[in-house]
Amino acid sequence: MKFGMMNNPAKDLREEIKYAARNKFDFIDITLEGKADYENIDINEAKKSLKKNNLFAVGHTSWYLSAGDELKEFREATIKVMRKNLKIFSALGIKLVNIHAFTFTSFLGEEKLLKNFIASLRELLKEAKKYNIDIMIENCEPVTDIGIISKLMKALPELKLHLDIGHANLKYRKNKTEEYFKKFSKRIVHVHVSDNFGGKEDLHLPIGEGNIKWKKIAFVLKKYNYNRTITLEVFKGGRKALIKSTNKLRNLL
Repeated sequence: MKFGMMNNPAKDLREEIKYAARNKFDFIDITLEGKADYENIDINEAKKSLKKNNLFAVGHTSWYLSAGDELKEFREATIKVMRKNLKIFSALGIKLVNIHAFTFTSFLGEEKLLKNFIASLRELLKEAKKYNIDIMIENCEPVTDIGIISKLMKALPELKLHLDIGHANLKYRKNKTEEYFKKFSKRIVHVHVSDNFGGKEDLHLPIGEGNIKWKKIAFVLKKYNYNRTITLEVFKGGRKALIKSTNKLRNLL
């Protein structure tokens, strides 16, 4: 099992890499979003920093990229930004990149939504293949439910799954992590963890501060022999809460 943290895109990437190494993370989840002017990232320096600090990285794209949106212009913009992201991630030696199952419009019928997602993802998968990068779709409840994720995975056999356990706790009465593993255990290649209280709010709380049953989650991960990367996506409580949550999860696993 490899444990990682996400960089703060408003901070210098090299300093974030150093911080991850000092605090004994195995990798850094590099996100290109928010205040990050990704076109001005010093790729060579970031790559040197990864090597010097003995870290690898996975790629995280902006949550608001809208690959399934009703508007063709939004979908085209998503593909344009993702092409740039893939080029940057490839230069950094990254081989695993996510995109979120997200759309701004929720009134589309499922058939239309799927058609849009599949067309966009097919184009992105083709682009990613040039760089030998795997694209993984991140579950984004409650915008896109497990049924739509299932249909996307069926339509695109080369698509991987990025399971966000916090998102799997939203909308439903119980956490859906085991349901995802039952359906897709061989295609889940990356996991995000944070806590929340269900409902609609993705709070990114420290482990143990919401209602997710983490002993049960640890049991499920071990039951399905998950032994890949886990990013602690803990944003509340500062970096102390992030480190504390990481230690809790390490102990459970």
